[in-house]
Amino acid sequence: MKKNIINKGFGRLVTVVFCVVLLMISATQVLVAYKGFDETDSEATSSLPSPLLSDTYFIWEDLFGDGLKVDPTMSYNYDISGGTAKIKETFPLWTDPSWTRMKQITITNNAGNILYNYALHLTIPYDSEMKSDYGDLRFKHENSGDVLLNYWM
Repeated sequence: MKKNIINKGFGRLVTVVFCVVLLMISATQVLVAYKGFDETDSEATSSLPSPLLSDTYFIWEDLFGDGLKVDPTMSYNYDISGGTAKIKETFPLWTDPSWTRMKQITITNNAGNILYNYALHLTIPYDSEMKSDYGDLRFKHENSGDVLLNYWM
């Protein structure tokens, strides 16, 4: 009878110790996870690549030797050379990322001098996602930041 009481006491002690150890491990995980959200931690900050403003390519580097690491169902119109993948026909950083229908227009000045307040005729084909009065058109020079160009129709 005494041996049964000792075994029950030992079993309870083991159970309590086991629960305490699990509680301590859980508390340690919470503290480690909390440190991971510290914004001053250099490992938690992001260093996203910035687009090149001098070309119509967005470049990132990887160990690309060929197109095997590129998912053809998710990517198209790209070049791979020298360990660099370039996505073709991309545009520099745009003012408003919600404007998904942006198109780049290149205008070349062949007059030989700088033209100020010069009227230019552009034909913009209508798209079904545009406002019927073309009131959602915006023009911007690539180096003008957030400043939009004046225009009239």
